[in-house]
Amino acid sequence: MEVTLILIGAGISFCSSVGILLLTRFIQQSGKVKVYSKIVYNKILSNMTWGFRVNEQSGKMFFDIPVWIEILNTTDKTQVIRDFHMLLCQDGKALKKMTQINRVNEEVISNNGAYSFVLPPRSIQKFECYFSIERTELHGNEKFDEVKASYFNCKDKQCFFHFKDVDNCWEISSNKIDGDWILLKK
Repeated sequence: MEVTLILIGAGISFCSSVGILLLTRFIQQSGKVKVYSKIVYNKILSNMTWGFRVNEQSGKMFFDIPVWIEILNTTDKTQVIRDFHMLLCQDGKALKKMTQINRVNEEVISNNGAYSFVLPPRSIQKFECYFSIERTELHGNEKFDEVKASYFNCKDKQCFFHFKDVDNCWEISSNKIDGDWILLKK
């Protein structure tokens, strides 16, 4: 009789421990990672924002995106954003990944020059990012109508977000900066 009661008590304790462990893990994984962006002025050409430009020395044409990224982690566990980048797209189809610039005028930007970020639990972090592409890098697929932001999450799943629509592709332009932070949506 006493052995039976001990075994029942041990079983209840074991089930309670497993239940608490599962509940704790569920609570830790609840929450989300949200990415916000804000277009800023170009550090190379201070009078420009994002858009198309011609390098006066080489005559080559570039598309630049200087942007601040804020990443909000509302989960109770550390999150990793790997290889944050911008994709040029035409009619929803990805054409080319833009170059992640890690230095502007000798200043290291982004996350010490890297475009991967480790986010502590329940935190928000801001990163200065700069993306650029030369027109000839598109190898004949020069027209695009959308820019998407993308990264790989902790499970190595690639996440895509609409960033900007592009009108008048490859026409010299300096578009407006963002007045406020914009939540990137899928």
